[in-house]
Amino acid sequence: MAKERKNCPKGTRRNKKTGNCEGTTKKERKNCPTGSRRNKKTGNCDKTATKEAKTVDDMCSICLGVIDEDKYKTECKHTFHSKCLGVWCARMSIDKKTCPYCRKDIRSECKTIEPIVSENIFPYLQKTFTYPSTSAYYYRDVKKEEEDNDRVIQRFLDDPSFDTNVRRYTDGKTPLMCALDTRKCAFAEKIVKRPDIKVNIVDNDNRSALHYSVRIRGCDHVTELLLKHSDINTDIKDDDRSEHEATALHAALKANNSTAVALFKKYKKVPKAMKSLV
Repeated sequence: MAKERKNCPKGTRRNKKTGNCEGTTKKERKNCPTGSRRNKKTGNCDKTATKEAKTVDDMCSICLGVIDEDKYKTECKHTFHSKCLGVWCARMSIDKKTCPYCRKDIRSECKTIEPIVSENIFPYLQKTFTYPSTSAYYYRDVKKEEEDNDRVIQRFLDDPSFDTNVRRYTDGKTPLMCALDTRKCAFAEKIVKRPDIKVNIVDNDNRSALHYSVRIRGCDHVTELLLKHSDINTDIKDDDRSEHEATALHAALKANNSTAVALFKKYKKVPKAMKSLV
């Protein structure tokens, strides 16, 4: 008949080989108090650096972390880390940019905090505005819409992470080409002055920014900046099959852009074979 086996007293454990109760070699380890954690090197309980949220305004409901810096408060009075809310805005479609807390529309606020995605500048550069007469009741509405659009474009250009040479996947245009295409000359001038600009990129029709600038009126200063650029290649020919050759100078002559032609002469960019034409 098996003998009744009593439990070992506290602080000891039964040796499997001898069956005797022996003292444990490990010291009893108590949990660290709230607000501290055990240091792996010293074994001591050290206070954590994390702050405790005192009010609901101190807690970001996206990451559930305490907001000790990078705080952003929406118009609906809810607080988040601005980076958390910016990523939230970037992930949501335009009709779903709502407050993560109360679902109020925050599209206007998202425009100022969502991280820059360089390709997103194209819809704003391509947008054009048709003005009514100044006496029309909606003249101010159109003007305000264009000013808001320009502010968004400027935000892209001011952001150091913006890629000046990004290409639109549909036609290969760069922001500079799009700005010239819609006669946004002021923005085109700002883009061409950026130190990281690559002036010889071509679109899917093999047209460079210089081709775009000489085809229109009003952006002559951009044409001059391009012709002055040390890397400019004026021998690029586009895929316009209606002409035997289609360099930017050919495009300027076809558009009767005498100012652009004069700039080619000024900066000595006229090939010998074309001197008789200009």
